[in-house]
Amino acid sequence: DDISKSPCSCILFKTSYSLKIFSHASLFVEHHTLFFINTSPISPLEFPLLFIALFAFTDIIWYFSLSPYNSLINSQSEFESKILTFLIVPLYTYVLTTAEYGTIDLFITSLGMVIPFSTMMVNEALIRFVLGKDLTPKEAASNCFAVFLFGAAISIAFTPVYKMIFKFDEYIWIFVALLVVRTFNQIYSEYFRAINQNVKFTIFGLITTATTLGFNVLFLLVFKWGMAGYLYATLLAAVIGTIYILVFSDFFKVVSFKCIDKKILKMILKYSIPLVPNS
Repeated sequence: DDISKSPCSCILFKTSYSLKIFSHASLFVEHHTLFFINTSPISPLEFPLLFIALFAFTDIIWYFSLSPYNSLINSQSEFESKILTFLIVPLYTYVLTTAEYGTIDLFITSLGMVIPFSTMMVNEALIRFVLGKDLTPKEAASNCFAVFLFGAAISIAFTPVYKMIFKFDEYIWIFVALLVVRTFNQIYSEYFRAINQNVKFTIFGLITTATTLGFNVLFLLVFKWGMAGYLYATLLAAVIGTIYILVFSDFFKVVSFKCIDKKILKMILKYSIPLVPNS
């Protein structure tokens, strides 16, 4: 009843619901790839799932067109990840063997497990304290950079541990490089939101999504590099995202070692560290 009284809340609720439907529907293509290849026929029972996916997609577009500007901006990153999953999984299942796909799944899952520890979730604190006017953008960005440097150093130092646990020795350097780059991107892409430059935040998401798709098509279909092609594509897309952040956030003007302060670091980490287990 409360949701129905607020058009904005209703829009966001229905958008979130549609995203969840679309996310589940994307699992459909893991077994029946719809792009690039001919595969096993789709059974009649699976047609409804495909239509649900298409309905969810149009539902998202419809409500995004009605939603307020900032709601659209803040919802786009989740939407892009669903679109990327929906489009890229058929390519992986076509090009990669079952063993390679399993290794990639382990690679990405491992990366997702480690990143919350390397970032210490200070990206959340960055938004909280800048929007709350507790810190200036310069203070927040500078002290978060100190956390990033510490996280990057620990990430590199733990390379032997990654080799022992994750069992993909051949690509361990890509894993470490991607961990460092994504740590930076996760922290400082949120800087755009913290200073209300939401368009730049959206463009960052679009660039990383588009480059990930483009490089995957190039490396997997054209060059036929297999699993290595996927990893190179993911790393290159992340690096391009980093370059975008460095250029359009005025990073070198904003971040200053003179602004790093123990009290500020303690305040940021006190807020962000409890968020790590939930991530």
